Amino acid sequence: MNNRDPQNGKSNAVSQEARRKFIYKSATGAALVAVPGKSVWGACSVSGAMSGNVSSMSRHTCEIPSFSGGRSPGTWKDGHISLKAHAVFDALAENNAVPQSKADKGSPMYNCYVNHVNLFISSTSMQIDPRLLAGSLATLADSNGNISLFDALESNGGGDGSLEFNLAGVFCNAYFGFYENIVTHNAAEADRLAAANKLVNDIVIYLVTMAKTQPDVSIDFGFLDEASTPYVVDECSLMSRDATEESDSGNDKPKKDK
Repeated sequence: MNNRDPQNGKSNAVSQEARRKFIYKSATGAALVAVPGKSVWGACSVSGAMSGNVSSMSRHTCEIPSFSGGRSPGTWKDGHISLKAHAVFDALAENNAVPQSKADKGSPMYNCYVNHVNLFISSTSMQIDPRLLAGSLATLADSNGNISLFDALESNGGGDGSLEFNLAGVFCNAYFGFYENIVTHNAAEADRLAAANKLVNDIVIYLVTMAKTQPDVSIDFGFLDEASTPYVVDECSLMSRDATEESDSGNDKPKKDK
């Protein structure tokens, strides 16, 4: 597990707002594209992505939805969450955790959040429609289009990273409640998974669709260094409460007479 120290203390705009831009080459957009369901982006639709009518595409604008504000993929990369969980989850922030000692790094509550994230990443896959697969996406995916979040996060080659690396970051952000306009942090798990999967598929639809009329398509994922989420892990919060009650009850025990 690679626990590299995160960058801290930079006051310039770049460090405060770690925006990642991905350039999608049109050569990788040759695969046919289809995702179940209806897109709400006008020309950025399933039928539009599958259509070979380039002139029709040029008459429309394909816009990607707003989903900025999530953490960069590096936050979710193997082991890194153990260094910054207190900055990612509001429940672990100094002004929210009561008593604070129960949420300090290395505490049972803190470790519970870290283990929760790591288990999710190691056991969850993005479900990309197989007809979307091309390039590095096809390399990591199985025959059903499943791409392990762990593998995708480990795929980063430096710089702006690979497409799957950035998609994995978006997926985690959606699931853990960073994109409230996409799905709320307290929505049912099935709804958060469905929203995360739809979002990453829609992003690829956008890239492939726009690549029909542009040689290079750029997308700004809007990752932020200091983004945090109100997402709560119930069993971790319960752990803190139980620990507090146990500590309080211990203080109330009668003292043995000397």
